[in-house]
Amino acid sequence: IPENQPPNYLERQREKEKSSKHQSIQINIYDPAEGPLDSNTPLDRSVMEVEKCLCRRVLVVDDNDYNLFTLKKKLEKRGYEVFTASNGQIALDLLTTLVSKLENCEANDCKKLTCVFMDVEMPVMNGLECTSNIKSLIETGKIPSIPVIGCSAFSSETDIKDGLDSGMLEYITKPVQDKILDEALTHILKKQNN
Repeated sequence: IPENQPPNYLERQREKEKSSKHQSIQINIYDPAEGPLDSNTPLDRSVMEVEKCLCRRVLVVDDNDYNLFTLKKKLEKRGYEVFTASNGQIALDLLTTLVSKLENCEANDCKKLTCVFMDVEMPVMNGLECTSNIKSLIETGKIPSIPVIGCSAFSSETDIKDGLDSGMLEYITKPVQDKILDEALTHILKKQNN
């Protein structure tokens, strides 16, 4: 045990695996009376592994081909596999198909997708209605909890409030700036890993 440490503390060691699909966190438990626990210690007191989903897949929903292409390229540059849909109905159909068809990563809490980027104004089914439907699918257990990031040119306080009220976790405006995109992704990943 390192000197000057309080009794009965946990020392966390992160082991970064080469796989981009999950991260393993190893927690070694120390007992000051017995020293570090070894491999002969019963499992309930020894090393526990907690895996967090780090699937790098996103769904981008937008009826404008240029917006789809631009955001897709930005996300691919950041290492994401990107799926696209041109309206809310296609997004719902694709989302349920993806969740059933995509392989789980090795994490116990695999979400299959990091998030959905959702335009607001689209034909057939708009982004607010689609987000509400995604929220219902999550609540009924038909899909895992996948956060939705609103991504629209509509930027008034009312537009943002409507997006958040529909179930969007974040709301960013177009044209999407790299710094804002990175901040939204960081926020989503932090929420998923808590």
